[in-house]
Amino acid sequence: MINIFKILILGFIGLILGGCASSGISKEARESVGWTNAPKWVVNGNDGDYSAVGDAPIVDKNVQFARAEATAAARGELIKNIEIKVSASLSKEGIRVDAQINENIKSVVNEFAQHNLQGVGVEKTWIDDAGTRIYVLVKLDKESEKNLKSHLSKQFKELKSSNLMSE
Repeated sequence: MINIFKILILGFIGLILGGCASSGISKEARESVGWTNAPKWVVNGNDGDYSAVGDAPIVDKNVQFARAEATAAARGELIKNIEIKVSASLSKEGIRVDAQINENIKSVVNEFAQHNLQGVGVEKTWIDDAGTRIYVLVKLDKESEKNLKSHLSKQFKELKSSNLMSE
């Protein structure tokens, strides 16, 4: 009984400290990097599961090139995020994730990405206040998300598809 009470108290303290730590970026900091009017997804670096933000400089007013670069960066970031989530899911299942497993995860996710990146669409675009940098939000569509989970659960049989990559 005392152990349960201690766990509840520690959990409550953790929630309070976590809430204080996630206050966001100060107004001064946002202004210094041209983010005075930055949308929440730029500040957070994502907009929920299976999304990521990439950015690129706008050189010689070539917005299309910068947008393509930012989109590629966001897709790369999304792939890294998926690798991290898979690794965390394996760890939650009690599987020791070593260098070999991490390499397998990377290989499987990259293989999937090569064939399924068409499911990653650009959701939003924002140009900073100075007009010198573009930010792109990409998201994996629901069908591709379902395919990804199925593919990963086949490759890593230890994972249950329903628990795969859950937050």
